[in-house]
Amino acid sequence: MNNIILKVTANRLEIEKDTYTTGGSINYDGCIFNFDSTWDGFRKTVVFGFGNSDYARVELETDSCKIPAICLKEESFLKIAVYGVNDDGVVITTNAVAHQVCEGIGEVNDWYEEDNLFVYNAIKELEGSLEKYKSGLDSKFSDLMKMVRRKGSVSDADVFPGEPSEWYSPAMFADSDNIPSTSGKVKYQVYLDYILNKLLLDFPEYVSCKEFGTDASGEYPLYVYTFEPLDYEKTIFITGCFHAENDITLLSLSYFFDELCRNFKKDRTLAYLRSKVKFVVVPVCNPYGFENKSKLNANGVDLQRNFNYKWSECSSDKKGRYACDQSETYAISYLLEDIFEDKFCAALDLSSGNNYYCGKMLFYPRFKDNCLGAITETLNRYNYEKEEDDVLNKTIFAASINPSISNYIADNFNVNACSILWSPINYTGNGTDGKITKYTELMGNVILTLAKNSSHTTVCSKLPFMKHFTWRSNTLSSAHRIMSSRDKTPISSVEFEVKHPCCISLSGYVILQAIDTCEVNINPVLWQENSPEQTYEDRVSMNEFSINLPLSEGVSVLPVETVLQAYASDTNTQFVTGYPGKVRFTLVAEADADSTACITGFSFTLRAYESDVSKPIQISRPMGRAVDYMNPDEIPTQEILYPKETVTQNDATYND
Repeated sequence: MNNIILKVTANRLEIEKDTYTTGGSINYDGCIFNFDSTWDGFRKTVVFGFGNSDYARVELETDSCKIPAICLKEESFLKIAVYGVNDDGVVITTNAVAHQVCEGIGEVNDWYEEDNLFVYNAIKELEGSLEKYKSGLDSKFSDLMKMVRRKGSVSDADVFPGEPSEWYSPAMFADSDNIPSTSGKVKYQVYLDYILNKLLLDFPEYVSCKEFGTDASGEYPLYVYTFEPLDYEKTIFITGCFHAENDITLLSLSYFFDELCRNFKKDRTLAYLRSKVKFVVVPVCNPYGFENKSKLNANGVDLQRNFNYKWSECSSDKKGRYACDQSETYAISYLLEDIFEDKFCAALDLSSGNNYYCGKMLFYPRFKDNCLGAITETLNRYNYEKEEDDVLNKTIFAASINPSISNYIADNFNVNACSILWSPINYTGNGTDGKITKYTELMGNVILTLAKNSSHTTVCSKLPFMKHFTWRSNTLSSAHRIMSSRDKTPISSVEFEVKHPCCISLSGYVILQAIDTCEVNINPVLWQENSPEQTYEDRVSMNEFSINLPLSEGVSVLPVETVLQAYASDTNTQFVTGYPGKVRFTLVAEADADSTACITGFSFTLRAYESDVSKPIQISRPMGRAVDYMNPDEIPTQEILYPKETVTQNDATYND
C-alpha cells in the first residue's frame, strides 16, 4: 500500500515522503498527515485537485485517508491541500502541493491474459471505438432533435401581425379550483405535475427536463427544465423557491411558461421570448423547504447564504460550514458551469414572502451595473392602478453582499443577475387567480427586460489583471535541484484561462544557490495550448528569453522576463474566431551537471490586458553590431507598424 506522508506546520504543507502512484488504483493509495499543535481543535478536510478544474473533498476522521479513485483515473498532477474549521468559525488553510500520478491501466475484472503491450493497446483501441460509437449516436440524436424542434419552431407567420408590446399582460389565470390540495412529502412532485410536467408531454420539441442532483435530505431529486428554441440568441437561468414559504412562486412561474408554450402565437412579446431565448429553469431549489414550509434545507442551512460569494464575510449562523457545502448549492454551481458557454446572459431568482411594508423588493449585487436602470423602470411601471400611494406600489431596492445565488452568478459569470421578492399578502384582488396573474405579470416583464438588455459574453477572467507569485525554500534540502537535462520546475507552474485575446507579460527574479562552480540555463516559458508558433515545444526552444549564466559557489539573484500574445481561435489550427483557451507558465531550468545548483526561491508578477491583435509576439533585434555605429546619428531606426484598429480624433486620418 502506497502512502504519501505530508507534514503540516501552521499554514505550510509539504511532502515529507513521496511515493509512486499509477492511474486506475482504487483504495490502494493514501495520505498520512503529521499536524503540529496549531491544528488542535480544528475539523480537517483534505482537498484533492485533479484534471483541469475538478476537486474532491475528504473529511479526516483520523490523520490519514484514502485518495479518492476519481482523482487517480488518469495521468496528471494531483494537487493536495488542507483546510480546517473550529467551533469559533476560524478557518485555517494550507498551500497546495503537487504529486504526480503516472499513466496506468484501468480496473479489469476476471483478468487472465498476460499484462503486455498487445493487451494494453487492444484495450485502448476498444475504448476509442466506444467513444466514436457514442459520439456518433450523440450526433444522430442531436440531428433528430433539431428536426423535431424545427417543426415546432416559431416564425413570423405563426404570430398575429403588429409590433411587439412594450408590456406583457398575461391572460387571467382561471384554474385555482384545480390547484392540488396536498401537503407533506407528495406536494413537491404533485405541484410539478400540475402544469410543468404537462408541458413535457404537449411540447416535447421545446421542453425537456432532467434530474441534476438530490437535496440534502436525500429524499427529493432536483429538477431542471429547459425551454429551447431551434435558433436562440441568448440563455437566461431562472431559479425559484429557495425560501419556500409560499406556493405562489412555483404556481406563477409554471403559469408563465404555460403561457409561453401555448399562447405565443397570440402575443408578439411571448413570440420574441419563445423564438430568441433559451430558458434553463430550476423551479424548486429547496424541495425540503417547499414540503415543510421552511427557509432552511434538511441540514438547517439557508441556501441563499451558502454560495461562494463573500461567504466568509457573512454573519449568518445558518450559512453552512463552508461555501457550497450543501447538496443543493453544489449541484446548482455545477449546473451553471455547464450552461456558461451556452450564450448565458442573465439570471433571475424568484421568491415570495409576506412583507407588509412594500409590494415588491429587488435585491441586486453591489458594485455591478446589472442593467439596473432598465429593471428599475420596469418595476416602477408595474403597479396596481391605485389612486392612493399605498404599500402595493412601493418597491424596495436593496444592494446585497450576501452569498446568494444572484450575487454568485453576477460575480462569477459576469452576467446580469438579480433576485425579486413579491408580497402576495398585500394583493387581494380576485383571490388566488388574481395573485397568480399579477405575479406572472411581474416576472414576465422582468424576464423581458433582462432578455432585451442582456447579451452573451465569453468574458470569464477580468482583464486586465495582475497576479503575483512568490516562494522561498526553508532549507537547501527543500530547494529544487537543477538537473543536467532540461526540466520543468513544478513549484513555479501556473495555469489559467483567458476568454479574450490579451497581451501577457511576466517579470521577476529567481534565487539560485550554486553548490559548486557550474553553468545554468534559466528559461521562463509562457505558452498557449495548441496554438501555432506558441506551443510549449515552440516556446521552450526559443532563446530570446532564456539566460545562460556561469555561476560560482554561493547565492545569485537572476532577473527573468517573458511575454506572450494569447490570440483568438477555437482550435488554434483553423484560425476561426473564438477564444484563446488555456495559457500556461513554467520555469524551465538546466545545468551542465546534475544537482550543482538549486532554485531556492522566486518572485514573479504576471500581467495581462485585452488586445485585438491576433498575432504571435514579435521579437525585434538590433540592426547591426555596436561597433558598426560609432556615430549615434548613423544608427538606423527600426520602424514599428501597429495594427490599425479604432480611429480616434487624434489620428491624422480622422476626418477622412
